[in-house]
Amino acid sequence: MARRVNFIEEINATKDTWKIKVRIIGLWRVDKSSAPSFEMIFMDENGDKIEAMVKNYHISLWEPQLQEGQSYVGENFDVVSNE
Repeated sequence: MARRVNFIEEINATKDTWKIKVRIIGLWRVDKSSAPSFEMIFMDENGDKIEAMVKNYHISLWEPQLQEGQSYVGENFDVVSNE
């Protein structure tokens, strides 16, 4: 059975089995020598936004596949607070 798509406003750090459909509206690489990352701003169909990050050891896998302005469905990811 297919899992329903969640909106950004619904996701939190209580689980890692979320499913979201988002468009990448911002995309950049942070080249810190100690911890490079690939960072994005996602927006869902309600217009809600959230920042996402791909850590250094996964950059080579994800960077070639993701493009600003394109829509994607993402599942099974970690959510952490930035506070």
